[in-house]
Amino acid sequence: MVRIVSALALCTLAALAATPLARDRATDSDIVMLKRVTPPFPLEAYSACTPGYVLVEFTIGTDGAVGEIDVLESEPPGVFDSVTIDAVSQWKFSPRIVNGVAVEDRVSQHIDFTITSDCEVGAKLPDDFATVEAIDEETSREQCMLRGGERFGVAELNFRVDESGRPSDVVVVRHTGAEYVRRAREQLAQRSFDPSYEALTFSHTWVFCLIED
Repeated sequence: MVRIVSALALCTLAALAATPLARDRATDSDIVMLKRVTPPFPLEAYSACTPGYVLVEFTIGTDGAVGEIDVLESEPPGVFDSVTIDAVSQWKFSPRIVNGVAVEDRVSQHIDFTITSDCEVGAKLPDDFATVEAIDEETSREQCMLRGGERFGVAELNFRVDESGRPSDVVVVRHTGAEYVRRAREQLAQRSFDPSYEALTFSHTWVFCLIED
């Protein structure tokens, strides 16, 4: 049975890599993580036993919120980027304090998506979930238009798998319209998964190319 050691292997923030310097003021302090959201494992990558990582750089504002997230490097390219950005955007910190004043910092974080044990490729997975390639939305849109499509949209959902193999705890991560969310939810509800995936959190993106009747 395949299990994830941790979708997030928390590394020391680059800004905190060195031993903190002695402070002249008791009010000075370094960054402290207050809230961490672990990125879900993209379902297709998990089923294909595909590990990877993402190196992100982001800003910690004076209020401790995360902003300006950039992917510096990822492997496989694009596969884990979206789920990483969404998770990191929800992190919260107490900001660095210098001379009693909160200051903005630019830091980096390496996030590992690791699969351990004897990975069994080909566990029960719907056929249309079988790819582990990143979706290029602009290319997909162009291909849709070339095929005569009149409307194009995407919806990304996070979900868990229950003991019967049914999707549960569905969360909408991003979308380009309520119609695409509805369609994605309907398609997900019709699917079943390998029960060994129970209690794991996954991510999947639906791409829609609609042609009016």
